[in-house]
Amino acid sequence: MNGAAVLSAPADGLLVDIGTSCLTGLRRDVLAGVPGLASFNAHPVFATVPLAAADTRRLGSDFARAGLVFDPPRLVEDRFRDLYGVEWLVVDGAPSPLSHPLEKASPAAIRRYPHPRFSAALQVPEAPAGEAIVVLDAPCPGLLDLTLGLRNPWQFFDDVAGRSRAAEALLDWSTETILAAYEHAAGLMPLPPQIVVYGDDLGFTGGMFLSVAEFRALIKPRMKIVLDRIRALTGARLCLHSCGAIRPIVGDLADLGVDMLNLDPKAKGMAIDAVRDELPAGLTLHGSSDLVALGRAVLSRDLASVAALATDFALTTPLIAAPTDCLTSLDSLLAAVQGARFLRALGAEGLGAIARLGPVRTLLEDALAAAAATDAGPVLTGARPAIVAPAGPARATRSGRKALAKSSA
Repeated sequence: MNGAAVLSAPADGLLVDIGTSCLTGLRRDVLAGVPGLASFNAHPVFATVPLAAADTRRLGSDFARAGLVFDPPRLVEDRFRDLYGVEWLVVDGAPSPLSHPLEKASPAAIRRYPHPRFSAALQVPEAPAGEAIVVLDAPCPGLLDLTLGLRNPWQFFDDVAGRSRAAEALLDWSTETILAAYEHAAGLMPLPPQIVVYGDDLGFTGGMFLSVAEFRALIKPRMKIVLDRIRALTGARLCLHSCGAIRPIVGDLADLGVDMLNLDPKAKGMAIDAVRDELPAGLTLHGSSDLVALGRAVLSRDLASVAALATDFALTTPLIAAPTDCLTSLDSLLAAVQGARFLRALGAEGLGAIARLGPVRTLLEDALAAAAATDAGPVLTGARPAIVAPAGPARATRSGRKALAKSSA
């Protein structure tokens, strides 16, 4: 697909991703007490940890992270500002946007708003070629995520409804910034990645942020520019993430030529077996069946729940088994690992049998026994990941308009 190298699966034919990117990462507080972890964050706001390849392997992952890393935010009265000028408030460890730098800005002021200087510190691949699949983590928010952070969601929705020039200016600024971020990250990589993550939340649990027509007019063309540029930069397969009830545009996302979709199976209308039927047969679903729920059912030996959840996985292949979100507790981490062990015991052949015949009891019981016989929990070494900081100051982005023009050519 897209000229990228074929991803090699292990002997059981199943790929698992735990703890690797912003989609499956571990929040720092999950790992409290594990010595030796990197002081950098893999995500600048939600504080996921850049794990070494040795530790992602211990979690059962076939993937290893590469990508920008960030200094932890400096809190002042439980507040901090991110790279884009958005102020966040941290309550009980959870950050929420508090103020938006371009909320009242005119179109001219938006166009003049300075683009950020991205970090030059990079987590580089550690595993020998073929030992792990290298994932380039998203270096920045997606198009709509970034725009809503800058403007305030309700103000932006008013801009769109009123056909304000501010909406176009905001989306252009965000597109230019995202292009520069991926160019910067890809330019630092010593070797090309095999997968690149792009994430953009396009809806909430009950519906889409914008109408289908607005998405197609405002977001989709710019998203295509970004994804085409990432593909040209890396030659990698593209994994596109979006939370929310976005069923009306799932086909549009597939039309963008992505190789993998990471969707929210808990949102309204997003039952993943039904969504699977609307997608090209060769498109891979990543983390779109609930690995944590499966692991909890395995741990409690709830055979009925195991059967139902295993069937979800079986009916949505091709897939990469992964948590449906980043992991925020030790309990969810242990469950994800146990769910992966169960699926490893089933293997691609067992999932295929369940897809054809239904949840065969002997298959499920054998996989439960095999998972229970595996070591009781993940052992993280706290190995330090390979992080390099090129000489000189962090590189400023190029002119946003220049990057956008180059990608449009």
